[in-house]
Amino acid sequence: EVQTEKIINNYTILENSTSKLIKQICSTFEEFLIHSIVYVTSYSALILPRSAFQEMDSLKKAYFPNVQEICQNCFDGLYAIFSIRTPKLKILRESAFSGCLSLCDVDINKVE
Repeated sequence: EVQTEKIINNYTILENSTSKLIKQICSTFEEFLIHSIVYVTSYSALILPRSAFQEMDSLKKAYFPNVQEICQNCFDGLYAIFSIRTPKLKILRESAFSGCLSLCDVDINKVE
């Protein structure tokens, strides 16, 4: 399966080759068909807000090298996600990974 990589507003998004854009490329990734995103990363994000990845059903991997806090329900219900890398994570809020049944690779060593 071929994947297309797009860099938008400090986010890197890998999109399945069969997915369709619902709008032209703009400044935020919310304007894309969010159900087709399989990988997301941000080098500038320090906090991942509540329900940030809601409805991203196809999301499999996430990498946030500078994130220090993951808020409540951030990845809630993402059954496909198996890897969330946040090497600087210090604060993990309640139910951040609720329903992430495939999750097997996550950094929580530095959580206070």
